[in-house]
Amino acid sequence: MEEEMPPHALKDDEKPKTKKCPSCTTEAPLGAKFCDVCGFEFPKAPPKFKPCPSCSGLNQLSATACQHCGTVFGSDFSLSLDEALRTGAIVRGMDIEEEDVQAGEAMAESVRKVVMASGDQKLINVISQLPEESWARLRKYLSESE
Repeated sequence: MEEEMPPHALKDDEKPKTKKCPSCTTEAPLGAKFCDVCGFEFPKAPPKFKPCPSCSGLNQLSATACQHCGTVFGSDFSLSLDEALRTGAIVRGMDIEEEDVQAGEAMAESVRKVVMASGDQKLINVISQLPEESWARLRKYLSESE
């Protein structure tokens, strides 16, 4: 198959042995620090190790802790949704106040039990259409209409 492919489709698996000087376009060996023709200084490769801020020992870039002294790199914190500030919810396009959300969540299990036990298909359809976070708001509207 390779013989049938056009030359431009064949991959060249050989690694380059030279690099071009951006100033004068002369070929230079990969390890060269300066261009022999124009004196251009090739940029240095970025370091492949990071120093530890405590002991200055060199560590791999992917290391999360120093292999010499054990100092942890980066910040150590955790965040859970229990600690997050919630000021309400937007559920199925409805903007619901936080107190209604909490009340709806609190009553959801008992309302669901009662409605499912009733077997009333219309009520089952109503509670399946409305998000449970809005049930406290519905209760408030129904009690105001009495």
